[in-house]
Amino acid sequence: MPTSKSHAQRAMCLAHYLPGTYQIVGLPPSRDVQVLSEALSQEDTATLHVQDNGTALRFLSVIPAMLGQECVLDGDDRLRQRPLSAALEFLARYGAHASDDWPKRVSGRAAEFP
Repeated sequence: MPTSKSHAQRAMCLAHYLPGTYQIVGLPPSRDVQVLSEALSQEDTATLHVQDNGTALRFLSVIPAMLGQECVLDGDDRLRQRPLSAALEFLARYGAHASDDWPKRVSGRAAEFP
């Protein structure tokens, strides 16, 4: 695994949402990687708290919706100020929906994505 925490988080999301079982070796010792790991391990809870991890926010606002799932995301005040408009515009083009307020509830229909 490259030492990039962004690459690591991409790999973690793919491993989590793709069918099958994957083992990722060599994740960098990053707080953001740990926050995403904790959020993904608690996915069956009502809300995924990603603290101030903007990368996790962007990935988790798009991937579940693309798969036709719903995801409720929240974090600290700093996270709530991060730009998310590009991801939400992408989702809206394909029939997905994101709430305007926080916690951010994102849902979609898998069949409508290219």
